[in-house]
Amino acid sequence: MKKLILSLIVLLAIAAGAYAQAYIKSDVANVHAKIVAPIQIDNKVQLNFGNIASASAIATVEIVAMSGTPTRNASSLHMLPVNTGLPTAAEFEIIGEPSYLYTVTLPSTATTIDDNASTPNIMIVDNWTVSPASGWALDGTSGKQTIYVGATLHVGASQVAGVYDSDVDFTVSVDYN
Repeated sequence: MKKLILSLIVLLAIAAGAYAQAYIKSDVANVHAKIVAPIQIDNKVQLNFGNIASASAIATVEIVAMSGTPTRNASSLHMLPVNTGLPTAAEFEIIGEPSYLYTVTLPSTATTIDDNASTPNIMIVDNWTVSPASGWALDGTSGKQTIYVGATLHVGASQVAGVYDSDVDFTVSVDYN
């Protein structure tokens, strides 16, 4: 009788295993990856505040981030002579994967410009702005977009006349979202 019960248990175990295996299913999946073009940024036009007349008090001049001849705002209107020079917002072309979104990172610190004199006279550039201010998306066909960067120049009281340039360039970074 024990042999019969043991044989019955073995048969039931085998049947249960075969029954369970009848419901195990499997499938396969493919592996896929797409390498996209790395995002690039190319400076096309330098930031230029144009001609500015020295004032008797500390003042500021802002270049608005825009294409073409930008708007210049000065804290003292007599600082902006009729002969404007060539004021321009910095222009950057962004190139990458068509239709991709990206972010723009502007400088977090000020940049110093000076007149390269033996004892340099300096001015500070800060308050960086970008246009468009948001919604950065590469064109769906060309994978390009142009952005413009403006800033504020801090002019000292009776600032010494001369041509002022930055010794260290400012950095604008872009990255895919």
